[in-house]
Amino acid sequence: MNIKLVKLTHEYKQQLTDMMDEWLAVEQDFSPYAIRKSDYHDFDNYLENLELKEARDGLVPDSTFFCLDLDRNIFVGAVNIRHYLNENLCKSGGHIGDGIRPSERRKGYATAMIGLALEECRKLGINKVLMTCDKTNIGSAKSIMNNGGVLESEFEENGEIEQRYWITLYEEPVESGRLSIRVAQIADAKKLLAIYAPYVRETAITFEYEVPTIEEFAVRIAHTLERYPYLVAKYNGEIVGYAYAGPLHERPAYDWAVETSIYVKHDKKGQKIGRALYDALEVQLRRQNIVNVNACIASPAIEDAHLTRDSILFHEKLGYQMVGEFHQCGYKFDTWYNMVWMEKMIESHDSVQQSVLFPERKAYTITEIVEDDFGCEGRPEGAEPMVTVSLDGDHGVWGKVRIADAYLYEHHLDVGSVVHTTEIFLDSISARP
Repeated sequence: MNIKLVKLTHEYKQQLTDMMDEWLAVEQDFSPYAIRKSDYHDFDNYLENLELKEARDGLVPDSTFFCLDLDRNIFVGAVNIRHYLNENLCKSGGHIGDGIRPSERRKGYATAMIGLALEECRKLGINKVLMTCDKTNIGSAKSIMNNGGVLESEFEENGEIEQRYWITLYEEPVESGRLSIRVAQIADAKKLLAIYAPYVRETAITFEYEVPTIEEFAVRIAHTLERYPYLVAKYNGEIVGYAYAGPLHERPAYDWAVETSIYVKHDKKGQKIGRALYDALEVQLRRQNIVNVNACIASPAIEDAHLTRDSILFHEKLGYQMVGEFHQCGYKFDTWYNMVWMEKMIESHDSVQQSVLFPERKAYTITEIVEDDFGCEGRPEGAEPMVTVSLDGDHGVWGKVRIADAYLYEHHLDVGSVVHTTEIFLDSISARP
């Protein structure tokens, strides 16, 4: 079985038509509802309304994928993933609605397709997935249980018995034996610095020469937590490692890419602490809509007492790929060392990419362009242009959005554009129109 989940594009218009023609000739009321709510013959309108971007009318944001059989180049089914549960979905419907076209049933596609859908749930940061089915639908129940579904309860609705199954993907905090992972706190600075200091003094893993003070290290933690995850691993109550993400580059077009860093106590290596930290870090980054994770790693021309290739091998095992090497660019311990860049894609790259969501930021939609001084001759030289907009935030507040980069200038903000900010009265934006 050679299948994958794809988002609908014009490339798959014929595959959609063939599947829907067959399906609707056999039955009218099938799952997922999302693929039959609009007329597929009007493809552009169908595509535009296939997914819900914002909650409305008792519905939640969702993502719809079609199951493509790569060998035959046909759609065999579809899944609709709701990004979170409201009161109705908690009772019936759950996170995933799925269906296989009539001619492809009882071939194992449902089990495999749900497995792929669960991977998409992981990317969305959904830790526990609820799936429901009619008790008489033995095949559906079996494909859910084949993916780890555990029956929690049954209830009667319209004379039929509905079953509710939970599938656990990831639990927070991460618990593995005596290992737990949580978000770092400023108060952790002293203990985290104790882990980092030997790397500075004894290795070329970091190119830093001097061990920072506790105060300096605390500032670094606080600065990272303003925008990115910073995680701490504890083993049997002892802090044994940490990992965090930071910007790959300050330019806003790089928002979807981060640089990751990880440090584990030397005597705790080889106990899968690093893997647990990175797994948890990726969950958090996916929640922010981060797409690329990158690692900048010191590399020895010849391994020595201060530097080996262990970090490179560790990242390779986690799915990172080598993309480049700078030669003899770091000098430490009277030795020249190389630096390599490795990358891993944790989300899809789309032509219209979801905005990166930074901590504590709220989303607002522009409802009116009030003033635009991009062409204002009276603006002081070097001053950033301002656009004043009316927003539909919590209270329909007014705010000023400072726009300084060329990308936003070229594409400009329109009514309907979404901005994300930590302030009600805006002075920066994170969304791209």
